[in-house]
Amino acid sequence: MRQMENSVRPRLPDLYLEVDGARLRYRDEGHGPALILIHGWMLDLDMWEAQAAALSAAYRVIRLDRRGFGLSSGLPSLARDVDDLAALCRQL
Repeated sequence: MRQMENSVRPRLPDLYLEVDGARLRYRDEGHGPALILIHGWMLDLDMWEAQAAALSAAYRVIRLDRRGFGLSSGLPSLARDVDDLAALCRQL
């Protein structure tokens, strides 16, 4: 019987950005035009794993744990999401 190939990608290192009292986790992979993937309420950047795997061959894929979710610290804040995203863009 033929063994199935291992389709699990090596895990990328987590990167962090300090922004106004919060430590935000993000991942940055691939090359090309940038795509930023932002998760919904009660999720984290890992929800995008399949999409990042598929897109990173042609795009730079950036995923962010929003403030207060996943491994990012701080209190969740819709108002802060825009500022946090702008800070991440400046950093990159």
